[in-house]
Amino acid sequence: MDLGKPFAEALRKLSKHLDEENVNRNIAVPDGCGKLIVSLRKDGLLVAAVGQEGGLLADEKLKSAGLSEDAITKSLGLYAADITYPVYVMVSSPKGGGDQPAKEAAVASTTKILDFTPTEGKRLGQTPINRYPAFSEHPMWENVQTGLLMMPTRGRFVTARLTKEARDKPAPEMLAKIRALLTDLDGLTKRPTPTESAGATRLEVVFGADPELWHKWRPEIVTLNENLESDPSKDWTVKNAAPKLVYKEAHLLFFFKATGPKPDENKEIEKFMNDGVARIERGLKGLIEPLRKARKDKKGDPKSEEAEVEIDVVDTHLSENFKIMGRRFTDSINNPSDPASVEQQIIAAGPKEQRGGCYAFTQKLQFDWGRISSMSYNRTEEVIGRSLETGNILPNANPCSHIIRARPLKQGVFRALMRQGMSYGQFDQSKSQEEGVFFIGFGGAIRTFQDVLQSMIGDLKNGVRVGGDNLLTDMTHALGGSYWYIPAHNEIFSKDDHKVSRFSFRNERLFEFWDSRSVNGLLFYNSHDYLFTMGTGRYIYGDPPSARTLRVLSASFDRWHNTWFQRHDCPPLPTLQELVPKKDVAAVDALSIPRRKGLAVKYTLTQVFTYATPADVHQRPGSIALEADVFHVLPDEKIVGAMPNFSLGAGKLCMHYLTEAERTSLFLLGVNEAANMGHVVPNYAKALKLGISGIQQEVREKLKQLTDAKPPAAKRQRKQVASEAAPVTAAEDAEVDFYESVLSALDGVVGYLQNWAALVKRTRDRLPKYQTNQIKNLGAVAERLTALTQRAPETFTEAVQLIFSLHCCHHLTGEPIAVGRLDQYLEPFYTKGIEDGSLTISEAQEVIDLLWIKLDERVLQNRFFMPDYADYGTTCVAFRGGNFGQGSATNQWVQQLTVGGFKATDDKAPQDACNPVTLLCLKASRRLPLNAPTLSLRVHSKIGKPYLDEAARAVLSGGAHPILLHDDILCNTLKTSLVRGVPVPLRDARDYACDGCYEPMLAGSTEFMFLSVFTLEVLEMSINMGATYLQAGPQHLRGLKAQPGSWRSPKAADIKTFQQLMEIYRKHLKWQTLNILTAIMSGYGNVWKAAPTPLLSTFIGGCLESGRDMLNGGALYHMLGLMYVGLSSTADSLYALKKLCFDDASAVTTLPRMLHCLQSDWGNQMREYLSDSRSGQVSTEELRKEYQLLREQALALPKVGSGNQELNEIFSQLSEMAVEVCNEVVKDKDSPLQPVLQSIYAKYDRPDRPFTLLLTPGVGTFEGYVAEGLSTGASADGRRASGPISCDYSPATTPLDRDPPSTSLDYGKLMSAYTVGGGAAMRGFSNATPVDMMVAENFGIQPMCDMLGDFAKNKPSSLITVTCADRETYKEASKNVNRYELIRVRTGGWTEFFTAMFPDLQQYQVRRQFVSFPAKN
Repeated sequence: MDLGKPFAEALRKLSKHLDEENVNRNIAVPDGCGKLIVSLRKDGLLVAAVGQEGGLLADEKLKSAGLSEDAITKSLGLYAADITYPVYVMVSSPKGGGDQPAKEAAVASTTKILDFTPTEGKRLGQTPINRYPAFSEHPMWENVQTGLLMMPTRGRFVTARLTKEARDKPAPEMLAKIRALLTDLDGLTKRPTPTESAGATRLEVVFGADPELWHKWRPEIVTLNENLESDPSKDWTVKNAAPKLVYKEAHLLFFFKATGPKPDENKEIEKFMNDGVARIERGLKGLIEPLRKARKDKKGDPKSEEAEVEIDVVDTHLSENFKIMGRRFTDSINNPSDPASVEQQIIAAGPKEQRGGCYAFTQKLQFDWGRISSMSYNRTEEVIGRSLETGNILPNANPCSHIIRARPLKQGVFRALMRQGMSYGQFDQSKSQEEGVFFIGFGGAIRTFQDVLQSMIGDLKNGVRVGGDNLLTDMTHALGGSYWYIPAHNEIFSKDDHKVSRFSFRNERLFEFWDSRSVNGLLFYNSHDYLFTMGTGRYIYGDPPSARTLRVLSASFDRWHNTWFQRHDCPPLPTLQELVPKKDVAAVDALSIPRRKGLAVKYTLTQVFTYATPADVHQRPGSIALEADVFHVLPDEKIVGAMPNFSLGAGKLCMHYLTEAERTSLFLLGVNEAANMGHVVPNYAKALKLGISGIQQEVREKLKQLTDAKPPAAKRQRKQVASEAAPVTAAEDAEVDFYESVLSALDGVVGYLQNWAALVKRTRDRLPKYQTNQIKNLGAVAERLTALTQRAPETFTEAVQLIFSLHCCHHLTGEPIAVGRLDQYLEPFYTKGIEDGSLTISEAQEVIDLLWIKLDERVLQNRFFMPDYADYGTTCVAFRGGNFGQGSATNQWVQQLTVGGFKATDDKAPQDACNPVTLLCLKASRRLPLNAPTLSLRVHSKIGKPYLDEAARAVLSGGAHPILLHDDILCNTLKTSLVRGVPVPLRDARDYACDGCYEPMLAGSTEFMFLSVFTLEVLEMSINMGATYLQAGPQHLRGLKAQPGSWRSPKAADIKTFQQLMEIYRKHLKWQTLNILTAIMSGYGNVWKAAPTPLLSTFIGGCLESGRDMLNGGALYHMLGLMYVGLSSTADSLYALKKLCFDDASAVTTLPRMLHCLQSDWGNQMREYLSDSRSGQVSTEELRKEYQLLREQALALPKVGSGNQELNEIFSQLSEMAVEVCNEVVKDKDSPLQPVLQSIYAKYDRPDRPFTLLLTPGVGTFEGYVAEGLSTGASADGRRASGPISCDYSPATTPLDRDPPSTSLDYGKLMSAYTVGGGAAMRGFSNATPVDMMVAENFGIQPMCDMLGDFAKNKPSSLITVTCADRETYKEASKNVNRYELIRVRTGGWTEFFTAMFPDLQQYQVRRQFVSFPAKN
């Protein structure tokens, strides 16, 4: 866009810096008012008003014609409830030759100060946005040396060795000299202001001292004492590591750092460093012991004579891209740069008044250029462990590579240093090859250096050094270095000394490698930028997570990053029989399978994935807890526990308890101990009301009532088996077995909480006494855990802890379940806490944020290390194991969390259930760049605007959170989903929550089962006489006739009309639906035979009441879901057949010819039987050209989402047909399925409660759009054989062999596909119909608010998901995986990290359709 020269000039003066692409700079404004962020983009000027503490208040695009004050005011009014201070807004217009900024960076004629005052109150819509002070504002940071974090492009290392007399001088005298010298050096430094160009010169000095010497001078420094005393031998690795590392005694270090234009030629930098050395020599005159240093002549040849010098000076430099070793790789990429990471990894622990110091290690290394130059490109990458081109970590890096050995793993945590390796000298006069590298690393403890250096050096075995860092051990020679202590500011200067500069994060910049983010200010590309932005007050919304949250999140990011360096598979679990005493094995085997399952749950939770005492960790099974990394706690955590790495794709491990004979028998049914599906929503409201102890008491009472009602034989004395009070006869009553198994499982939960409380106490007791806040925090955590073993939760934090603990227990024992309606569970605790003053909004937000982080702790970024725990019986979604696309579910943890919607009432008029906790959850999803939990927001036509507005901001943050389900549609469809009997009570229909993906469950009372019908295969059968044709050829002739297969329908040549084709399709659809439903229901009860679920059944309504396991008919509701897969692709294909084969005006071929074309994959697979090689190459080639032309015509036709009315009607007809057929198969009294259903009713009906079957058809591929397309032939829409199918109920993507779409879909036209006939088809799908949309990063907040508002008001679909990221961002992410690690995408049933996806899935995502929504006038 041509803004015009005057206007562009005004902007240039205003922002100080302007480029052609984007500029995002803060501009000074009058005191007491907000900031103004100006971003110049090709399509206009984006203006965002920001308050003093942040908080994006306006997001309006100014065109060259300007924007009126009314428009700005209206925009700001949307956020009036969030504003707690005056907001300064500038509106510039190019009219009249441009406005000239005044001194205060304002345009007088077009500047207004708008004062919005928030409404007082505690409820949503009246509560100001929560604002934490920036982490970087903590007083500790003023105590850090100013240049510590700076990444220089030129440096000078100056070391000095003091004379013995100087070292023995009184400490006050020497400290005074040091203080005076550093004050003098500080006068030489220079720091550009934040508004100055990033290329301005910056000059800093970092001072360090020998740790023992500083300890002598400052013995009161607690941190120093502790670190020195922790290693009394003073064996700091380097002293005994020659020749790989060389110790060189020195006592003082001065590290001069500089950045600026052309640093090697910059006279200002040169003068700074020369003056600095001169001042050091002057300030320490008479105190330095002369060093002997070899002198070189002008040609660089060493001479024998040596000269005395007072100080050792090494000049260093870095290339512009910070690459070393002949510019082969970038060092320091993973340096911590944000407050949370720096505090945890670099700043030494200690009393708060002393914090700010750290340790350092230096080593001068000389490169062996003979070896380096002889290495191939691939060998160089192998030695380094990174791609030389992109800097990406190699996914399967050599264990001896530099990046692996420099990050040793200790107790599940990598030891990290802040590294600054700088080149020095030149090798053989070569400008591209430096002589070597001067390395300096900073860390928070000497032990960290010992661990890192030991890992890099390797181990001595029989006098031979093995392992170690190939780069250090084979490519360099050590010349010398030492350990240093980098004192805090107030260890040198007095607290009130203001003569010397203080550290501020305002002066720090993110390392260039990570300096990449979205223009929208909400979407972050990588964790380094996220933590830096959030921690330093740069988040434009002004409500970053708390410092505690950022610390915990930083640790989680480290765990994610660890998956690049080391595989983390859970080891095999012991069997139940291995855990009980040998003398009791026979007695345990004699117990019923439900009883054994209860014991297995108990032992899994208390002896395998946790342990009671530290001694347990040294032997199995206790060691498994550490190997699986599921038993750890951080001092800052308020919510503790750990999820296993059992994702849907990876599978899970469950304790074996079946006998060999049982396992063999149950193999024939396709089930085993890991058969549990989970995928349901537990009733956590009951757990919060009664507590674990209350539920235990309820179960004991039921067991007592049951046994009291039995004849005397049933009241026999209970015997002891493996310290368990349990009946020992296999013929025990099933209800007694069930209750006993539940008690064992609940004992496991109690033991789990107790073990965690013990771990928390041990962690607390190991903390230094000065970490008072963390000691207090862990003490409170331990008290909460202990209390939860004895009573129901009483506070908001206790309630969250119990929910998360139960959630972990379920997942650890093989039950991947959702969380449920969290805002409804927590609202009473929130209200109570706010009203009695025991809870603040900020505290509640922090607890929710910490819960979010714990739920997403197990992210696997490196797909190469994806474990595979699955076997023939894992996760039996249809009561029998089977194969599915595991690679498409890498980080699917089945952690849906639902908020909003209607309250669970029977009132005719529904009541809005949204509450303050709803908003806390939405804000957590916006501010935390996670893929789980998957947040589902239930909306309705009268939902409050603040919730939709916050949802809009969250969506634009890129996580596809929240997804939006429409209560006005789904509550009604669920109400009428009963197969027999009266409708579902309205209160239950209104109480739904999403299960593992998005299917709506009646929360806390539903068992779930499902399978899918592949509608494209049905279409293949319809035109190919009942056979699918992917395998058409010499072996199967026209194709497969069974599995899947159907009735022998008419030949393609005999199908004369499109209506006839639709009738044939309907019959095949009915046959396939019958086949699938019969397969599901015939297996009902099989999973219970192998894998009862006593723990989960405890929290499913109806189970405790009936004395039956959920999988044995115990639940109140049994939901039968049938997902019709690929409907959009099928509709596109039917439309193509109609236009290309049947319509007189547009037909270009016949149906038989089209069938042959599709069987041969549009001419790409001209196999025998489809063609005859004896007919010659020319004939085959002619046919191929004909089919390829036909494909072009098919691809050019309108597709679902284009707004084509005729196609929309076909799509609607298909949808209605699926619902009708599904109901006919299940409900018609003459249906062949009825005998199967009647047998189930006969077995599970009770006098007081029938077997309540719900039929919930839906549309969904979930994550399987690539995997499910593999078995499908080419389709008439232009899709290739085995290509991906349409995702869920969404428009299909372009084929993988074609470029992504160049234009976006109009939202209105897209939604017209789902509203034909008033959306009748949509209302029949009670299992939801997700419409997955993509939007660009510059979509805009107001358009997103409008789009979500339209969805809520007009009900075009029952479910929409929105992913925000540019197509170009995805393409970059596929190449630069580390720099784009936080890019996420909705994958059907949840959100996945794009860089963790396999390439075919990435290619699919790049080709998805983007959606546009015009802003309102």
